Amino acid sequence: MAMDRLFRRSPGSLPALAMLLTLALAAAPAIASRPIDAPDERLVIQVSEDKQHEFRIHLAVSPSERSQGLMYVRKMPDDVGMLFVYERPTLISMWMKNTYIPLDMIFIGEDGRILTIASDTVPHSLATISSGKPAIAILELNAGISKKLGLAPGQLVRQRVLPSAAKGQASGKDSEH
Repeated sequence: MAMDRLFRRSPGSLPALAMLLTLALAAAPAIASRPIDAPDERLVIQVSEDKQHEFRIHLAVSPSERSQGLMYVRKMPDDVGMLFVYERPTLISMWMKNTYIPLDMIFIGEDGRILTIASDTVPHSLATISSGKPAIAILELNAGISKKLGLAPGQLVRQRVLPSAAKGQASGKDSEH
């Protein structure tokens, strides 16, 4: 009733309110989820001499890409992930702010091997998740995938942008397969 009276007194308010609401919705990335199901890169984790797991991934290489990460993604196929790549090994800290899905964070060393895995991270948490030692990259997958596939420290991760790729151990874009 009070809103009705407000708009009767100032008839131009309704179009202005509608315009503001439209702009606010367009500017709020948290309202709509981002599509994450069509990456064009490949990554392989060698779990044993005769067994490997392949994932379709998005690369997060620039600071803005790494900052955005998987925020606002509401679901992701089990064979899809995001690889955060850094220029040099460094202690890496992450959090789950504005991340709607639980993740496994796989920290990768300069040699391309898994250093450590933070399993089942909590959506929206501000708790720090650290590599614990210098890492060159982080692979984020849906929570539970690491355990389901038997991923563990020491296993080799191959992808064209990792330093291990220089040794001829890389996987790459779809077009290369």
